[in-house]
Amino acid sequence: MNKSESIDKLASALSKAQATILGSKKEQNNPFFHSKYSDLNTCWISVREHLTTNGLSITQLPGKVEVTDAGRTISLETVLMHSSGQYISTEASLPVTKPDAHGCASAITYLRRISLSSILSLTAYEQDDDGNASIDPKTVKKKGKGSHSPTDGAMNELSKEEHLQAEEIALDIISCFEGNKPIEAYELLHESDLSNEIQLGVWELLKPHSAMRRELKKMKADNNTTQH
Repeated sequence: MNKSESIDKLASALSKAQATILGSKKEQNNPFFHSKYSDLNTCWISVREHLTTNGLSITQLPGKVEVTDAGRTISLETVLMHSSGQYISTEASLPVTKPDAHGCASAITYLRRISLSSILSLTAYEQDDDGNASIDPKTVKKKGKGSHSPTDGAMNELSKEEHLQAEEIALDIISCFEGNKPIEAYELLHESDLSNEIQLGVWELLKPHSAMRRELKKMKADNNTTQH
């Protein structure tokens, strides 16, 4: 964290703002965990007036995409400022699941939301588990005795970072199918340098979307036939 030499005025103003901020509503549905969460817009609506009334403002600055041995990541600096010129700032980063504008935008949006909530200690009306919660075993249909799928429990084997990657990719795949772009959906799953563990996690998340999984399986089988 970085900060100005003094933050006494900022601290006083933030204390007053937090006394009136009730929290953000969980209005968006998470299709994977059958839960609700607060999106970026909802978070902003819940705090904007309270910040400006107390001379506070926030700016969020995306960094460059960095390429490392672990893959591509993008950072975001969030700066909380007071009208006196005092400030505090913090930086966070996330993996970019695919190297295009959509992949960067998804990571930045998620970073903006969690960074905004973190710097203001903003809470949702209910426990927010859209980012890293494990799949509720009660939502997974039991198979017959002795039957087991390789994807069962795949998400539980992923790290928090990998968990987020899998969820973002699954959402992108659903979006591609809804936009009548099945080839792009296939490429997201099979041609984006994903580890086998993350692929299995994505496949598990797509369980409620059986028609999409069937189409992806068919495309993979057709692709294998063509290659041979």
